[in-house]
Amino acid sequence: MPEVSVLIPAFKAHHLDLAITSILAQTFKDFEVIVADDSDGFEIESVMEKWEADRRIIFCKAPRPKYLWSSWDYLIERSEGRYLKFCFDDDFLMPRSLEYLVAASKSYQVPIAFHYRSVADFDGLAMQLRSNPATRMVPMGQTTEFQGAEIARAVIGNSHNVVGEPTCVLLDANAVKPLEVPFGFHGRRMLYLTDVGLYMTLADSGANFACVGYRGSVFRSHDNQTSSSSCALFSAGQYEWEMFARWAADEGLIEEDEYLSVMADLLDRYERYGEDFPELKSFLEMGGRRCIDGRYLGEEFMTILEEADKHVEEEFFGLESVSAASRLSI
Repeated sequence: MPEVSVLIPAFKAHHLDLAITSILAQTFKDFEVIVADDSDGFEIESVMEKWEADRRIIFCKAPRPKYLWSSWDYLIERSEGRYLKFCFDDDFLMPRSLEYLVAASKSYQVPIAFHYRSVADFDGLAMQLRSNPATRMVPMGQTTEFQGAEIARAVIGNSHNVVGEPTCVLLDANAVKPLEVPFGFHGRRMLYLTDVGLYMTLADSGANFACVGYRGSVFRSHDNQTSSSSCALFSAGQYEWEMFARWAADEGLIEEDEYLSVMADLLDRYERYGEDFPELKSFLEMGGRRCIDGRYLGEEFMTILEEADKHVEEEFFGLESVSAASRLSI
């Protein structure tokens, strides 16, 4: 069994060679690479032909191509490693990414370790040479352990993913594989904040996180991503933050004034993007208030959330829409 399974959900072929090359160049060598072709063409397969002689690399077709996030789940099921490391097809790793993350995970005995990253455009030109999309939590060259509640407050209190995308993260397979919906929250499939869903699930379970002060990956930002504001899923990336804020307020992870500050920012976003995404109107009208049952994350909000999810799915999938968001246990 390899120590690490590096998992590549491959939909775009343009930068796939670089992603694979960056993995094979790691200083830590005990890994397998699993590439799942999530496209409906032959470009990914054509790229992978040059790597077929390398026994560390496993190539397979995703069983449900283009079904939202299903290739991620499939890769987790297929993996054999003690640790899981995602690398998206247009991102790449710096040489000591695995080395530092494995060392941190073992040293602190945590189910999740993460490092910083840089941001590049489609052509690889640097856009952001600093760390993750938040203030640096740990000085460069150092590693620090954080309680899950600290991470939850830092993420939700700022509506900002301080951990970073899955390419920044190393996961203990034993903590992730038992989850019914790995990239979800309490069994609910996230439409946009998939990674935040996993991180908050682990934080809520009492898990601690290790942060490594090393820029270990490069995240490529461009208009062809599902995270771009032109994609239907972008709408869910606004109101799913409200779901997390409401949960955190009910759980006492953030104070009332912190919740109101988060909601003020979200209400501004709803107004800003409401013309392009009409499903945001219901969240704007609710105005961040408590539900009728006295909770923030109550039935009233969940009804609005589910209706918005249906609309987003229909816009994203068209006639092939299926319910990706199972009901959150509240």
